[in-house]
Amino acid sequence: MAGSLAGVVAVAGCSSGGGAAPIQVGTGGGQAGSVQDRSAATALAESLLARVALPAGSRMVQSPPTAGLDQPPQRELTTNLADAARFAVVPLDQAAALAYLADHRPAGYTEEMSGAGSLINPGQAELHYLIEHIGDMPAGVAAAQLLVSVTPATGGTSDVRLDAQVSWLPPKMAGLTVPADDTTAVVSVERTFSTGSTIGNPPTSHQVTVTDPGRYAALRAAADGLPSLLPGVLSCPVDTTRYVVAFTPGTGRPTDITYSTGSCGTVTVTVSGGRTGVLAIDQAFVDAYRRALGLPGS
Repeated sequence: MAGSLAGVVAVAGCSSGGGAAPIQVGTGGGQAGSVQDRSAATALAESLLARVALPAGSRMVQSPPTAGLDQPPQRELTTNLADAARFAVVPLDQAAALAYLADHRPAGYTEEMSGAGSLINPGQAELHYLIEHIGDMPAGVAAAQLLVSVTPATGGTSDVRLDAQVSWLPPKMAGLTVPADDTTAVVSVERTFSTGSTIGNPPTSHQVTVTDPGRYAALRAAADGLPSLLPGVLSCPVDTTRYVVAFTPGTGRPTDITYSTGSCGTVTVTVSGGRTGVLAIDQAFVDAYRRALGLPGS
């Protein structure tokens, strides 16, 4: 069998093309308002699948039409993942089928990556893939994407696998927010290698104390807004720098809660008394501590 092609597109509606009417994969409901468990994630995945338009003359089938389509081209390594799949036979050759699907994806989404290779089935059929980013997701969703895999079949037709994958965030652990009585933040940057290291060009270690009400409020809001961490396997390069934001009731007072950045986009939260938790970093928190430190680009 010749190499297969895969496209990954984000779906939140579908534009129509010229010629014969496209075939809708299904008739799913509207986008979920909030996703907090597998049931809601699966409902959103089904909704994404239902908005896909296949070329006129396509035929839905119940199972993978070829062995190369028995799995999605990629899968996030987390237990909090819902995957809804559909299969079809399309009356276009491989390249034309993928081009049709790319031309009929909704506007408003940006390409994240493209390339070739199988991420799950090495040694089977080569996959060419395109990943589109979904920018506007329901509350609780860590990521949502539609994966469209196309492989050549007989008579100039193609076999298609459609996967909508939705991962959702677990509930945020209670008690990982800044106490209401705190008024001061101590923000520091620490080099995690020796002073002679130049890996990543880290900034010089230093700290600042923030008491200005406006600047303090921005740091507190960013810390309180940190999301929960998606469970799964993490493997990341070593960080050369650690950023720490400690909140206190006033200058020189004992620390109530500390947020410390780590590898893999994590933030370790330590509450006075020794209780800890791990959250996911986001851009608002990064911007807040870099602005407090006066770092370039903040």
